[in-house]
Amino acid sequence: MVFWRSEEEKTPDNIKQEWILNGFRSCLDGFYVIQEDQFYVSERLISMLGYDMTDPNLSSQGWWESLFHADDRDRVLSYIQERREGKSNKRQIEYRLKHKQGHYLSLLVTSHIADCKPLNNFLGTVVNINSYRVLQDQLERTIEEAEKTSQTKSKFIASLNHELRTPLNGVMGMANLLMDTQLDERQLQYVETILTSTNMLLTLVNDILDVSKIASGKLEIEKVEFNLRTILSNTQHILKSLAVSKGLDFSCEVDPDVPVDLIGDQVRLQQILVNLISNAIKFTDQGYVRVSVRLSSIESDHVMLHFRVSDTGIGIPAEVIPKLFQDFTQASVSTVRTHGGTGLGLSICKKLVALMGGDIGVQSGAEKGSTFWFTLPFPTVETNARLVQSDHDLGIPQLNILIAEDNIINQQVIQGILQNLGQTVTIARNGIEALSQIEQNNFDLVFMDINMPEMDGIEATKKIRASEATKELPVVAFTADTMTMSKRDFLDMGFTDVASKPVVKQDIIDILTRCGGVKPLSHDDHGQASIPAADKTTSDLDFSAIDQGYIKSLLNQLGSESIQNLLQVYKTDADELIGMIEHEQDVQKTHNLAHTLAGMSENLGIKDVGKTARSIMLKTKQENIRPVDLISELRVNFTHSLENIDSFVAKL
Repeated sequence: MVFWRSEEEKTPDNIKQEWILNGFRSCLDGFYVIQEDQFYVSERLISMLGYDMTDPNLSSQGWWESLFHADDRDRVLSYIQERREGKSNKRQIEYRLKHKQGHYLSLLVTSHIADCKPLNNFLGTVVNINSYRVLQDQLERTIEEAEKTSQTKSKFIASLNHELRTPLNGVMGMANLLMDTQLDERQLQYVETILTSTNMLLTLVNDILDVSKIASGKLEIEKVEFNLRTILSNTQHILKSLAVSKGLDFSCEVDPDVPVDLIGDQVRLQQILVNLISNAIKFTDQGYVRVSVRLSSIESDHVMLHFRVSDTGIGIPAEVIPKLFQDFTQASVSTVRTHGGTGLGLSICKKLVALMGGDIGVQSGAEKGSTFWFTLPFPTVETNARLVQSDHDLGIPQLNILIAEDNIINQQVIQGILQNLGQTVTIARNGIEALSQIEQNNFDLVFMDINMPEMDGIEATKKIRASEATKELPVVAFTADTMTMSKRDFLDMGFTDVASKPVVKQDIIDILTRCGGVKPLSHDDHGQASIPAADKTTSDLDFSAIDQGYIKSLLNQLGSESIQNLLQVYKTDADELIGMIEHEQDVQKTHNLAHTLAGMSENLGIKDVGKTARSIMLKTKQENIRPVDLISELRVNFTHSLENIDSFVAKL
């Protein structure tokens, strides 16, 4: 390559080229031209690289190529050649050139082509993006440091959460057990004070945990069937004594046209209601607190409900309202001193409402009372689509229960609650003891602590699921770690349900009701699982592989024809996906295929396939392996699920 210079013979073509080049010289960006075997570099680009036009290096044939970073050289030369030959339409390329002082500059080059034979002329305009790259590198390092800080914070909060909940579990559990004994009036007052104080502390722990979960994107919104009137009744029962103690009129009204059988996150809905109502009671000294629910709108696939909590309390100054839903915000310093609180409750409510697809707001003024409102969308459950339950199912089933827990206090608390509910209880101190007890006895349900010595609850549950005799045994994860692990995580690992510490009696009742109907297979004399003959009759078909309630809901919403069409598409697509999973050797691709299969299966209520697919996802992500056993199980579950759903839909 040679440098074309304006000192050459002034032919008309050269004069024309010099005019063009003089125009380019006036640009702030550098440029270079490749024309046949000639090569021209602008003074601006030479200056950019720390040289001047008198530098002796410029006359070197290999000077330009010698400036390329070793990692960029072949790529750039190939690009230039392909552009000149018309084989590439890519206009921009980024690479590094060596500065005279020894460091490298990051440059962005935009190429322009002039149609000539045999090779096109190449013009590259050059922009120095070194400062941008430096800033980008700094930004990436800053983001990386921020992520590390966030991870450290999350680990600390998770650890703090566990350390606080464990002693709280003991205090609250023992206090609740004490409440069930014969107490005189003074003793009862002491116990109630203990419970009130521990509940306040638990609320604070939950607030901090929720803020952290929302910030890290780990808070999940569940979609389960629930009864709205039950939620409102429970909420009113929780807070009624507080309102009565202040002499307030506390009422709750639901418009007649509001559907009560809904699908959504009942726990988070009750959390929002408890927060708003308890605030209303806290800041109202006389008058009333009124809760109302009305139907805002009806859509094709959901209803929009409007909730209002009104009070005659101290109200909120106008200047405070715009920032009321921000973290750690309260009306004034005197509010904290007089009424307590963290200032996190309303912020959490706003974030929960947003996660559930709704909106929240307030109308208030100083000394004028307040009305907090929020709207939420809920899919509805038709009355005739709900599963029919017998009178026995509506009560608490009497079960033979194994508790696997190494902490003595936790053992006593949950054992006391269960025995008071009429349950038969056996204790195991670790996973090994639990497996031994399960082998020797027929249990209906297992509460499995996650962190235990010798063998933890996760490993023990894997072994339970691996055994043909116990793979259907309901196992409830018993944990204080609700920060780093979601309910979905526990279900993916084979658990049937999750019980959070501190133990709440109502939560235990709910779990007994949910899990009590799932009976493990009985053992014969040889320790093998035997299936009662009644299970095989057509009058009691096994639809365990599918979510019957969800499928009924879909049938009511979409109609039988649409469901049949969806199932036909699912059968074809899922069969193809499973075939791809069976033959795919790449771990990440297997994970992605399983993710697709899990989503489409769960959306149609085909839960066994979805669960197995998610287990495959977990293995590929955490252990970076293709779980051959689960992949083999996938095909079996798929076939069984199709038989289930075909029979179930036909039965309807």
